[in-house]
Amino acid sequence: MSGLSTAFEVVLGVVVVLLGGVTLAHPVWAQAKTVGDSGHAARSSDSLPPPAAATPQRKAFYFYPVPTGEQLTGLKITLVGAYLWRTALDGTTRPSAIFHHSAFTTKHQVLIGFGGDLWSPQNTRHLNFGIEYSRFPAPFYGIGPHTPQSAEELFTPRAFALGFTAQREIRAHTYVQLGLHFRHVSVVDQVPGGLLIADTIPGSTGYTEVAPEIGLVFDSRDRLFDPWSGAFIEAHVRVNLPPLGGSTGYQLYLLDARVYRSVRPGSVLAMQLAFSGASGTVPLEELPQLGGSEMRT
Repeated sequence: MSGLSTAFEVVLGVVVVLLGGVTLAHPVWAQAKTVGDSGHAARSSDSLPPPAAATPQRKAFYFYPVPTGEQLTGLKITLVGAYLWRTALDGTTRPSAIFHHSAFTTKHQVLIGFGGDLWSPQNTRHLNFGIEYSRFPAPFYGIGPHTPQSAEELFTPRAFALGFTAQREIRAHTYVQLGLHFRHVSVVDQVPGGLLIADTIPGSTGYTEVAPEIGLVFDSRDRLFDPWSGAFIEAHVRVNLPPLGGSTGYQLYLLDARVYRSVRPGSVLAMQLAFSGASGTVPLEELPQLGGSEMRT
């Protein structure tokens, strides 16, 4: 495989979501799990049932311990916590949050992250930021859609990431987005004699990303976490720059389009089309994943 690669992926999803019985705690879990979602603002009652919503709660705290398990990690305990408040109680301003998410396993794997999602009154400005450290194993099958399952080899990326995106409303429901992302990855626990240990694939022994981002967002969703109506469209490009300290030059592209329609009381039809692409000397972890990583319900 050469060092120069171009990869693209399109994912289409249609989901019918039954929203009866959704609790106030649900939106915080969704936010902590989708830190990268730029959820920007239309009129919002967020976690309250439509259409007759009461005045939103100004402050709230949530905490979730979630035990899971699989062969790769053994027993895994995920902890999610968030503190929410609103900068204005006007029925429009979306909730701001400071959140923490971490995961620990019986096989000594770890993920620790902190972040924030801040909204100004009337949602005219929005800042999302995060910092994360992780040491979690992952399977590698090769590059391309025809690699066999028998080619699996495990590797463990040890990653530190720091980044932010800032949005400003330029017209109704439309935001310009700027960001900066830093990520340093070193790869440990490679399979002796495998493809990765030979260092013939970009990023197989580690990489550094220092990448500015620019984008445009349209968001007319009625609520941030579990919308009943509206649309969300985001397009952005992220460019890794060696002059700023990036290991190689590459570009990442994203187009994410979602539509929400209430089809009957208690049910919502959610449709999403996601396109991701990459060009340049792209590390293997930054290549678009088969099946996608941008699908949201």
